[in-house]
Amino acid sequence: MNRKSINRIVAVWVAVLVVVGFTDAEEPVGSEPRDKPITSIRAEDIPEKAQIIGRLGKPLGDLITIRGKWIKPGRQAKDRSLTLHVDRVNGKALEAAIELHSLQVRTISLLRHERGRKPRPGEPWDWHFDLKGTELPPTRSDGEVWEMAGVETGEFDTDSEDAWREIEISSALEQSPPHEEGFVTRFKYIAVRSVK
Repeated sequence: MNRKSINRIVAVWVAVLVVVGFTDAEEPVGSEPRDKPITSIRAEDIPEKAQIIGRLGKPLGDLITIRGKWIKPGRQAKDRSLTLHVDRVNGKALEAAIELHSLQVRTISLLRHERGRKPRPGEPWDWHFDLKGTELPPTRSDGEVWEMAGVETGEFDTDSEDAWREIEISSALEQSPPHEEGFVTRFKYIAVRSVK
């Protein structure tokens, strides 16, 4: 093998090592590779410059209509609260139902005693929110199908593990129900009708 051939082989190996070195340097040692890059936005850019799409497939804050069935979880579930299995958004059937915990579905107001009104003649709703109303929201029952008009909202409401460690509570995040971890969305309804 002549000197020219040896130089070519060495050059190829150096190139391979450089490429492998740069590839390995992209992710920190011990980290899992990211499937998608993380995009950072400033809170004040929402919603003028950045729009958040909710779990229901529409921008947060948009008035939408959903339909879903209230279902009691199985016997093995620790939390026996009803869940709403949403199968339609704005009249369009979903490919797969979206499950909302009962705490993620509430009236639009945060008042202590949310009231509503009975439907007016010709109105398609069984109950409609009204600050001066006298009617309580309808009671949920297992197997009942509701259609609701309202908005999906969201908030990042989880304290970091570092914060809990600082106050010497190590398992606080493990105690949080899964629907309350990270960025939390809720559906706040203003009108309800029971679907027969």
